[in-house]
Amino acid sequence: MSFYDRQGIPEALLRDHPEEETAQQDQDRRDSNYQVWEDEDSASQSSTSDDTFEDDVLTLRDYSFISVNADGATFEMHRLVQLATRKWLKVHDQLEQWKQRFVSNLCAAFPTGDYENWAVCQALFPHAKSAAAQRPEREDSLRGWASLLYKAAWYAWQIGNGVEAESMSLHSIRTRKKILGPVFFMGG
Repeated sequence: MSFYDRQGIPEALLRDHPEEETAQQDQDRRDSNYQVWEDEDSASQSSTSDDTFEDDVLTLRDYSFISVNADGATFEMHRLVQLATRKWLKVHDQLEQWKQRFVSNLCAAFPTGDYENWAVCQALFPHAKSAAAQRPEREDSLRGWASLLYKAAWYAWQIGNGVEAESMSLHSIRTRKKILGPVFFMGG
């Protein structure tokens, strides 16, 4: 939560997102015996994960580290609590790990800037602006960060926010050039 904009943090962005399946997991799914056990484990893990998440939210709320909005699905976190949390993560060498998760979750949730996605984009745009100011160091995170900024720039351009669109698109282009090389952008 410490990387998002301090207001309107959707619950969906805070939950764990399953990673892409490996070839072995895909093969295991084809095995009917494995499937039965997996279904039972998945239901159990989902319930445990939900309970853990709810317990964590209650603890943070009880200590006034966060507040839950009236809708029950979005949160707020004071700026100083965010800063203190990021400092703690840095001291404990976990800053990049959590920044990567932040970028990954936000990139997965942020749709293209097409008109039909504007309501979702509007809710997530402040968080994309926050992400723009927190460039990750790891290359695998940089790819997601560049993609997120591209989608956010697209939305900003569509709604007529040229200044934000230009800034985000330039960050995205520069990062992609650094990762992919200038030849990629020249079409060669």
